Amino acid sequence: MFNILLGNIYLQHVHAVVMETLAWLHLPTCIHTPPEERRIFLIAPNAHQSGPQEVEYALVKNGYRVQRITSQQDVEKLSEGVEIYHVVVYGWPDNSREHLRFLRDICHKTAPFLVIGDSTEADSGSIAVAAIEAGAAAFIPWALGEGLLMAHLRRLADEMTIRRMELAKLPGQIQLDPRSRRVSIFGHELYLPKQLFRLFEYMVTHPDEAISYHQLLQVLAEGKKIYIAPNTLVVKIYRLRRILEDTGVHRWLETIPGFGYRFCPPKHVTRLVEQSTQ
Repeated sequence: MFNILLGNIYLQHVHAVVMETLAWLHLPTCIHTPPEERRIFLIAPNAHQSGPQEVEYALVKNGYRVQRITSQQDVEKLSEGVEIYHVVVYGWPDNSREHLRFLRDICHKTAPFLVIGDSTEADSGSIAVAAIEAGAAAFIPWALGEGLLMAHLRRLADEMTIRRMELAKLPGQIQLDPRSRRVSIFGHELYLPKQLFRLFEYMVTHPDEAISYHQLLQVLAEGKKIYIAPNTLVVKIYRLRRILEDTGVHRWLETIPGFGYRFCPPKHVTRLVEQSTQ
């Protein structure tokens, strides 16, 4: 009996290793959605069961970066202000609402989430109702396969793009294209390196808001727990101002001594940003 138990534990461990290895071997080399938007948080308290592993494998195989949330400690380890674009919940466990609330508090916004129905659950109907009433974008029975999950994720990505484009109704003043990282400012076409584009995009979409060094360092880190020296941010803001000099917009990037920066366009200029993926 003891040998059988050890054998089952060993097989579960090997299964997990094989699933993760195969997922990375099948990672697509061409991803059209911005990489930062392909990060998915997978809430699954029993992550070592076959169901959550199959979902994670399907996500990674389709080019997503998956971060598991199995307990409250996993949520508390996340950096303040981390960008969370999509959340997938497997099986709607009892603490799902708490995990989602903590994720919202950490990233300062409500991220859309999908709920995967466990095919072994006898009361999947009531689980679906509870998930939808809690705000889930969709309830997806896993028995229907990964195609439906990927279709819903593409729909959420399209809706996110549309919301970005609706940020402004005055095209031709400042236009941002997140995919190509091109910026059009009063007729001037600019291309910004990745980190400079992220800084500029964040500041422009938070006009007249005092943004701390910590917030901007988190933008540079893309939610990862890596150390970035404070002087790195100073250098990048300096480079950004130099690039923007010909447009005059560099004057709108104000330094707040001892705190951070603020993007202050003239008061008569409102809703001046149009984000596009054309």
